[in-house]
Amino acid sequence: MSLDKTPVVLRDGKWWIGRIEATPGVNAQERTVDELLSSRSAAPAEYLEMNRADDRCIPEP
Repeated sequence: MSLDKTPVVLRDGKWWIGRIEATPGVNAQERTVDELLSSRSAAPAEYLEMNRADDRCIPEP
């Protein structure tokens, strides 16, 4: 199965906001487009790390 990794980027006042279409909850917000593109590429890994650290998660055997 292939996930749609289409980036969505928009401006909201002084902020640039980005997300990946297929991964709700994975967002980035920065003051410049360059910072946004850089942090957005790290967002999925950070999201997975936070989910794994959640006490309610049970690791797969």
